[in-house]
Amino acid sequence: MLGGRFVNSNNSKAVEERAVVSSAEAAQILGISPRTLANWRVQGRGPAYVRIGKNRSPILYRAGGIESWLESRLIDGESKAKTSGIARR
Repeated sequence: MLGGRFVNSNNSKAVEERAVVSSAEAAQILGISPRTLANWRVQGRGPAYVRIGKNRSPILYRAGGIESWLESRLIDGESKAKTSGIARR
């Protein structure tokens, strides 16, 4: 189940990439408060989002977009240790 929707296992990857979640659900997935996510939007940070209408319309996030954004922020411990001069044991 993703964002309150059941995903069919046959095309789950395609559906997952197009499935949308609310701002509150996105914040929960990311482990941050909805207010932090709102601040990130104002600052131009965080995952891409969709606003359907103007002003007070709901803000939605593509589930696949959140996952892609998280992947882009992934830090590999090995390469970070090499670039920072920290020896790994």
